[in-house]
Amino acid sequence: MRSIYLLLSALLLTSCMPQAPTSSTAQKTTPAVYTLNNNGDKIRWQTPRLQTGTKVFNVSTGEYGTVVGDIVVTSQALPADMLRARYKINNLSGNNYRLTPINKIDLAAEMMQLQQNEAIDVVELLVDYSRPNQAAIK
Repeated sequence: MRSIYLLLSALLLTSCMPQAPTSSTAQKTTPAVYTLNNNGDKIRWQTPRLQTGTKVFNVSTGEYGTVVGDIVVTSQALPADMLRARYKINNLSGNNYRLTPINKIDLAAEMMQLQQNEAIDVVELLVDYSRPNQAAIK
């Protein structure tokens, strides 16, 4: 009787032990996906920082593209003095300006800051859709 008790105890203990994941129980990790509102279009990418050359997917149009690195803004009263420390500023026409970052920056963070600036009406990250790359995340 005692041997049956020991055998049952051993079986019970082994069934409570954590098991190493098997191929059927292991969970696949998916890469992080980042999103940004780009002048009404939703874009996605997989790298922690959005920089020049990052591959993106435009959810709104279904197109793949590559970030150029410049930002176009529309403003009636551009805060140029504040922006010159970070950007080279080119007037495109009227109230439209092209901001070219002086240093390598996280463009997503910059876009959010510019979108919160009350003096700036429209903010758009330049994305080249002419040579689509299917490597971007959908």
